[in-house]
Amino acid sequence: MRRRPTFLDTGLPKLSTDQAASLIQPFFVDEIWNAVRCCDGGKASGPDGFTISFFKMYWDSFKPLLVSLMEEFHRSGEISKGCNASFVALIPKKSDP
Repeated sequence: MRRRPTFLDTGLPKLSTDQAASLIQPFFVDEIWNAVRCCDGGKASGPDGFTISFFKMYWDSFKPLLVSLMEEFHRSGEISKGCNASFVALIPKKSDP
């Protein structure tokens, strides 16, 4: 049997019914665009080799794909394993560290 912790009267603020309901609403295209737009585009590329700047520049082409991806996530609650992959490279700032 799986045991879960209980949090009885922790004194933490609680969500209102409306706030809780808003967390399970489908994503709006504007919300997805705002999330992409707010990301720093100059950071390192993802596993596919593309930076966020690339997706921003070609948003009109990628919008249907990203919206479909988010709709599938909302429906199933799962994201494809490849979407969350990342690579970390340690680059020394000094020669011969």
